[in-house]
Amino acid sequence: GFTGAKFLIIDLLVSSSCPIIFFSELSFFRIRSSSADIVGLTKDFEGTLIIGLPDIGAFEYGSSVTDKVKPIVTGFAIPATSTSLSVAITAFAATDNIGVTGYLLTETSTTPSAGSVGWSLVKPATYTFFTIGSKTLYAWVKDAAGNVSASLIANVSISAPAASTFSFTGPTSGNVNTTSANFIVTPNNFYTGTITLTPSGTGSTGIPAKVLTFSNSPTAQTFTITPTVAGSITLTPSNSGSLTNSGSLYYNANAGVPGAPTSVIAKAGNTTAAITFAAPAYNGGSSITGYIVTSIPSGGQILMQGQLPLPIQLQA
Repeated sequence: GFTGAKFLIIDLLVSSSCPIIFFSELSFFRIRSSSADIVGLTKDFEGTLIIGLPDIGAFEYGSSVTDKVKPIVTGFAIPATSTSLSVAITAFAATDNIGVTGYLLTETSTTPSAGSVGWSLVKPATYTFFTIGSKTLYAWVKDAAGNVSASLIANVSISAPAASTFSFTGPTSGNVNTTSANFIVTPNNFYTGTITLTPSGTGSTGIPAKVLTFSNSPTAQTFTITPTVAGSITLTPSNSGSLTNSGSLYYNANAGVPGAPTSVIAKAGNTTAAITFAAPAYNGGSSITGYIVTSIPSGGQILMQGQLPLPIQLQA
């Protein structure tokens, strides 16, 4: 009545004097003996006597045992200090009675579930924090049965990366007595100290040095200049730290249009007029080198002139 069966469990109350003869084609027997040992048979972990070999196919003997052994993180290390938010994982080792199937790093001591987001099939090479400061990193592993290990921790102190240089950009020209476009100074990383821009050249008269102060910051700062004299200006950078200085910038201050002469007086004569006037209050940022006098109707001719703007005699 057991045609095609893989194994049979037989419960018998046997004694040492009771011979048992099996006539069956079954491949595996179990006998539970409560009163005597049966010579020549072995016992399984439950104390059950075994006849024959277990079938290790689809219905393997003992396959119903659940893996409840947690994996163990045996080694975990990161650098003690870092100037980058991305920290290298220098060691991450683990073991399990069957095999490790997942790796996870967190910044909290709360044990993750086997289904938590972030598990990786391979060991992570780096971990990226969001802010600087003292950090604790927790390493976890899991196995195929969903068992999650206890954590192993490592600490790192992340400081702001230090600047090594800075960029200096800005306009190349503008007009006298006109505020320039922005010049921009940008450290290539966090910097504490000053960066000074010193002007020189024919157009630099009256322009003070610009001192920019940074406090543990990589943020760009800007400044402007307002030349009062036409000419070339060189802005040379220097710094109070150990930064590599950017190159100098060259700016050309163009002369503006001078104002009109004032206090103009013309005294008529016989076919002539004597004209006097005062120099403009604003010369455009450069010395005035000449004046032009015209008449309406046109055709007048300057007969004489003194040191401008002294009187000019104009003949009609």
